[in-house]
Amino acid sequence: MGEALGLRALLYYNLYRFYAPAYNTSTTALAVPYRFETDALLTIKSRNSTQEVIGYVLADLKEAASLANNTVNSYRISKTAIYALMARVYHETADYKNAILSANLALADSRYKLENTLSALEKEWDKDDSSEIIFRIRFEKTETGQTAAILAIPVYSSYPYSVSTDLINLYDKTKDIRFTVYFKNHPTVKGSYYPKKQAGTRTTNAAAFDPGNIDLKLIRVPELYLILAESYLKENSNTAALTNLNKLRNARGLDNYSGNDLNSEILKERRRELAFEGFRFTDLKRLGLGFTRADGTGLPAHANRFALPIPQTEIDRSGITPNPGY
Repeated sequence: MGEALGLRALLYYNLYRFYAPAYNTSTTALAVPYRFETDALLTIKSRNSTQEVIGYVLADLKEAASLANNTVNSYRISKTAIYALMARVYHETADYKNAILSANLALADSRYKLENTLSALEKEWDKDDSSEIIFRIRFEKTETGQTAAILAIPVYSSYPYSVSTDLINLYDKTKDIRFTVYFKNHPTVKGSYYPKKQAGTRTTNAAAFDPGNIDLKLIRVPELYLILAESYLKENSNTAALTNLNKLRNARGLDNYSGNDLNSEILKERRRELAFEGFRFTDLKRLGLGFTRADGTGLPAHANRFALPIPQTEIDRSGITPNPGY
């Protein structure tokens, strides 16, 4: 029961992230219908507000934490994973005190710790083997073709996009052990890189021209240190913020941060560490930041399109209110 509640909270939280404005923008804005029943899924239910959805998510997680245990491995949602998810939700909704409490509860589990060598980080992303992974979705060698492609990002003699220069420039290419793990020189675009991070080879079958897939790593230890760093800073505990930032920096081969803009550095470190894991979109929303691409396109801060369009099929079937701007 605890695992079921934890998974429901995770799924609804992700729906909120993509189909609603940021919580700190408007707590009354429409999010998604939060369903508690399983016997009337075709019954039309109006969209709950962002405040309601976050309230339900946290209620599910609190109940889940009281029921779950830590006897399961990282392929099932454990008590530790539930604490980590609570930290993520509290952090994103600016409840920094509870984010700190939840993140520390998750980090108290000694099974999970930061990797601090290049070989260990390579093993994490190439072979799905790491003590940083708290919760993930497994892909086996038999899961090939479109089923796996829906969820994974296989890159094998294909280069879907180049990495933005502003992201590349955030890394110390000499000291940061993440750089060669996350990126590789683009073979056809001089001076560009493509993302290597999600292109592991654990299930690769070169003879069959099958690129394989890697596990989807949904919750990892580094995120918790970043949550602590930012949350302690927001609570005016600068020393604790710096300590947690430096724990991650040192594990990645970098020296202690000695600059004057700790807030900016924490946010830069989030981009460095969590690149290609789905956090950037939510960070732009919660921080009230827009973005501009190299070709001049982009979104201004707080744009309606930070809430993605409700699929037309869903609107046709349920009659729920569409998002503005589409």
